[in-house]
Amino acid sequence: MMAQKVENRKEWLVRSVASLVIVSGLIALVGCFAAIPVAVVYYEDKHRYTATADVTASAANVYDAADRVVGADASLKITKKDDKGLLLEADKGGQFVSIKASALPDGKTRLVVMADKAAKAADLAVDLVKRICDSLGVTYTLVKS
Repeated sequence: MMAQKVENRKEWLVRSVASLVIVSGLIALVGCFAAIPVAVVYYEDKHRYTATADVTASAANVYDAADRVVGADASLKITKKDDKGLLLEADKGGQFVSIKASALPDGKTRLVVMADKAAKAADLAVDLVKRICDSLGVTYTLVKS
């Protein structure tokens, strides 16, 4: 009887340790996926510079962050604000920029910032996406396309 209790405790201990190892491994794996930064892809065409990022946040939260970032920048003047369409447009000394947050089916939000082609316009588009991601606590990496 005593030997059976000891055997049951050993079996329970082995199962508990195995479960702990499996759960720890899963947590580490999820942590690795969570640590993968968002790609901020930027490129230019004939008329504008564009920077995009698919952010793990609701479209409303991304739009609110964009509104806060643009509103806090004294060099940017908001010229159009469409809360329902999640669209902001701003002017920086004759350089126009638009910011759009669009919900994606997977629960992420596509953030698109387009700036008129002018001196330093590429910097403005990328800078705004970076600042919005920073305000959301999103890590990112820049990818030129």
